[in-house]
Amino acid sequence: MAKVLIAGGGPAGLAAGILAMKNGLEAEIYEKNAGPGGLCAQWSRRGYVLSAGPHWLPAAGPDGALRPLLLALDAVDPEFAPAPPPVALTLRQGGVSLEVYRDLSLLEGELTEISPQDGPEILALTRILDRAGRLPLPIEKPPDLMMAWQRARLNVQASAAGRLLPYYRISALEYSRNFHHPLIRTLLLRAGPPQGSAAASILALGRLLSPTGCYLPQGGGDLARRLVQKFQSLGGALRTGCGVERALISGASVRGFLLRNGKTALGDYIVLACDPWVSFDRLLGRGYMGPAFGDWYSSPESRPVSSHFSCFFGLEGDPSPLCETPAGFECRPLDPQGQDPDWLWAQADRQGAPAGCRLIRCSLALDEAQSGLWLALAQNKERYGVEKHRCAMEIQRRLTEEFPQLAGRLRLLNSLTPASYHRMTGAYKGSFLGFQAGPGSRPETSPGLAAGLENCFLTGQWLHPPGGLSAAFTAAQFAVQRICRLERLRFQL
Repeated sequence: MAKVLIAGGGPAGLAAGILAMKNGLEAEIYEKNAGPGGLCAQWSRRGYVLSAGPHWLPAAGPDGALRPLLLALDAVDPEFAPAPPPVALTLRQGGVSLEVYRDLSLLEGELTEISPQDGPEILALTRILDRAGRLPLPIEKPPDLMMAWQRARLNVQASAAGRLLPYYRISALEYSRNFHHPLIRTLLLRAGPPQGSAAASILALGRLLSPTGCYLPQGGGDLARRLVQKFQSLGGALRTGCGVERALISGASVRGFLLRNGKTALGDYIVLACDPWVSFDRLLGRGYMGPAFGDWYSSPESRPVSSHFSCFFGLEGDPSPLCETPAGFECRPLDPQGQDPDWLWAQADRQGAPAGCRLIRCSLALDEAQSGLWLALAQNKERYGVEKHRCAMEIQRRLTEEFPQLAGRLRLLNSLTPASYHRMTGAYKGSFLGFQAGPGSRPETSPGLAAGLENCFLTGQWLHPPGGLSAAFTAAQFAVQRICRLERLRFQL
């Protein structure tokens, strides 16, 4: 039985381990942290269960293309199909609110009501959002394992995605100027990553509104817990608190890992489910990076990364002016030197909170430069801790300014910066997601291979921009399919 060694116990690594075990392979996962889960890990604070993971998973609903893979991983229960809230987002700006409905006909009516002069542009926007939300995910198998007819079908699907190409050429800011109403412009600017292309915002919003998506009431933390249980029930070995120092390369093969405890682990195949920058900068060496990642890392303008400053607050009692869907609002800048207003997202949920309480999550989007400042600040633990607490308190003040009903009722539980995400997963520049599409970029994916190594494969959200759980699971499946091909095994979910 061939042995697969996996570096990284996040969702992608766990999914790769499960699929390897289900296909007759032996799998061992090495995770540097004390617990698995990566960016979907859960932890407790003062009776609350916190998770930084997502609460919306594209294409995971009953009719979604990702559903069969999720069921095979035991990531969701077969009967699991919670109805998503009809309102996906709420925006508040200048005393005016905009509810962003998942039903695009309702959304079109809402937008037209607040800005009749934008009628033709609104119609075009809702049509492209519908198209973006229905774009097929290429999840059957990687292109290098496809038959000719399958590649032809993939090209047809790519032509549908090609209708978004004009939106890749311009920034979200440029596109937003087609609309008169400030709230519609704000929707387009805040739906996607800072510095992103119009296509990045459209895809993010389209997938959020898509009827094939699935709402995760308990977030990614519950999903990660299920993956761990499935992997271990199959007999997989999960080594936590056991980081990989470097890969043991011999010629065109990787023979195993040198672990941080000085021991070695040997195997027949290697799957790197950690951050690719860690893989290439430390475990393998940059000479194995290949052209796709090489271009992305060297072109920050066309492939920007972004992150968040996130806060968790406990709220005792009801009522709450916030609900389970995110509410975004403009507020005074957190930086005393800042001139432009900041934008905060906040939502409240009973999941993860003690009885009679609610858990409030807040996030402030940060661009690449702002993330870099936090990473630099983290080198001085005292200054970092002071600034982290100051920003959390400022966010609490902004919340109570916007929602006076919360005054005196919030209790800070925890906060995360880009440095936190970097510490948890080694994430490149502390990014919460993978590479984003900047203006002038084109939709691309990485082949998931380490150049010049025949038995080393990559997985994770970074392979398929803009990332997310769907990208991580798909990349994990592709890695195991390639191993099955080499082992002459018929891959099955």
